[in-house]
Amino acid sequence: MINSLQSLPSLNNFFIDKADERKRKDQVRKQLKRQNENSEERTARLTSAKLHAREVRSLENDEQRNARLTSVRHHVQEVRSLQNDEQRSARLTSIKHHAHEVRSLQNREERDARLTSMKQHAQET
Repeated sequence: MINSLQSLPSLNNFFIDKADERKRKDQVRKQLKRQNENSEERTARLTSAKLHAREVRSLENDEQRNARLTSVRHHVQEVRSLQNDEQRSARLTSIKHHAHEVRSLQNREERDARLTSMKQHAQET
């Protein structure tokens, strides 16, 4: 009888340990669930940001293409109107230089716009 009474505290400790273990497991499950939800939310935001960036780029590209086509058409008409081969050649060189300049400016603007957009999306996530 005395031996059985002495074993009671160890049984109590056993049940307390089991209860603590269950609590810890529940806490870990809840934490993992929150992390998964946060991860899914981040993934959804990133997907949305990527789609938005693609959409914006396609609009910019369409506008840029249209602007370039218009510019090229004007230059071609101008070159055709020139009578002299030397004048045409000089004008074509000037046009090529201008086109290169315009492209580099647009690339800088695109890079700046993309960086700004990426920074905003990074802050959201």
